[in-house]
Amino acid sequence: MYTLIIGKSKSKNFKKALECALALGGVYDGKEIKLETNEEMSAYTKWFPLFRLNVLQWKNTKAYYKDKEVEPYRFMFLADLKRKSNLKSVLDTLDLQPSDTEFKYYKREENRFFLKSKNECVDFELKDKDLYDFVDKYSIGDIISKQ
Repeated sequence: MYTLIIGKSKSKNFKKALECALALGGVYDGKEIKLETNEEMSAYTKWFPLFRLNVLQWKNTKAYYKDKEVEPYRFMFLADLKRKSNLKSVLDTLDLQPSDTEFKYYKREENRFFLKSKNECVDFELKDKDLYDFVDKYSIGDIISKQ
């Protein structure tokens, strides 16, 4: 589990950060804001609106992964890069035609995903981390670029 704790701050952005954190599912006890997720791979993207307020730079912001303290920004940013890298590897394994660079994700049946472009239709099955990464990134109707 990934936990982000933002201690009370005198920053002009604290009130905005509190409102944003609460909207993102955080809890405030009067001293600190606490956000938790079991989906550390998507935490960076999910909580990015909060990070835009520079809360990761505040001295009283701490992060924990599996109860061990980690550096908040680096941990979340690396998890996001890892997710993008895994997604790219999935798209690279599809062996798509060079002329097809954009596909529309139009249907899903359990772990099988269906994409179509001007020239072809593609379907593939994902498991484990690849499945999580793809579902985390895309929704039906999205345009997926191979580039």
